[in-house]
Amino acid sequence: MECLKVLFLLSSVQLSRQYLLPDHVAPSHYQLRLLYDIDPSTNFNFFGVADIQFSAKKSTSKIILHAQDYMISEDKVSVVGQKDVPKVTGVKLNDTYNFLEISLDKDLEENKNYTLTIPFHGNLIRKLDGVYISSYRDKKNEKS
Repeated sequence: MECLKVLFLLSSVQLSRQYLLPDHVAPSHYQLRLLYDIDPSTNFNFFGVADIQFSAKKSTSKIILHAQDYMISEDKVSVVGQKDVPKVTGVKLNDTYNFLEISLDKDLEENKNYTLTIPFHGNLIRKLDGVYISSYRDKKNEKS
């Protein structure tokens, strides 16, 4: 029985590692801008832009982030840096691991700083997960 527990534990550890991000880039600062449209006729839309400052820890032509349930404006995703900056050639969402994979036309340079800009949009949801809409009752039991 102990052998089965160890095998299960090892397979759980291996499975959880698949959800970890590679260590090729390291974020140092996030700037997030959000705009909410809470009109029910628009399905409670929201729009946002994430600016992520990061450094390349290893030379790589891919940036992988966690992302889920948002629509990415692929043609507007960009990377900026000091000089000779790679251009974004593809943006792909991996729903299995909730990864956003950004492909570049050439490698990021090791130990150089960059800023990644990702415009996105979606709908506010009723589950208490991600960007959601909710209500509450005040002391007079009135719904807000």
